[in-house]
Amino acid sequence: MTDDTKVCPRCAETVKGAALVCRFCGWDFSLPAHVGPRRQLTGQQLGILVLALFAAVPLGLWATRLISDARLPDPVPVALPALEREFDSDPKAALEHWRGRPMLLSAEVNAPYGSELLLKTINVLPVRAQMRGQVYASEGEKVVLHCRGIEIGGIFDDKPQPLDCSLVEH
Repeated sequence: MTDDTKVCPRCAETVKGAALVCRFCGWDFSLPAHVGPRRQLTGQQLGILVLALFAAVPLGLWATRLISDARLPDPVPVALPALEREFDSDPKAALEHWRGRPMLLSAEVNAPYGSELLLKTINVLPVRAQMRGQVYASEGEKVVLHCRGIEIGGIFDDKPQPLDCSLVEH
């Protein structure tokens, strides 16, 4: 090796002293000797990475749902009119009692509304139940919904709103 040449730390080939990159292996001489050059992902590696990400997201969501289902207590059966009376008499106490508590809610359908069901009530305004996915139920049909909890709010501010429901029977 002369003053005009240098040895590549990766492939040990002799290259010109002014070289910025090794002509044999692509080593970047501006990097410290202990750091290798940045490698490009091949198309196959990139494809595998994308597939792994697409598989990991649904798997993570499924596992989260499975874990949360395992921690939930058994659903409590309740008829919508009884739930309404409880909310009419003491909304704060009723909300505290039912929030985050799974229930099997018996009700009559006022109208299907996309991914929600409007349920007939003893009062004038219907209760809007948020459903998991599209629901196929007819007006006047008696249904039992498995709901993960309840909130007050939405379009009808003072009405109980069952959350994350699925149709058990109709």
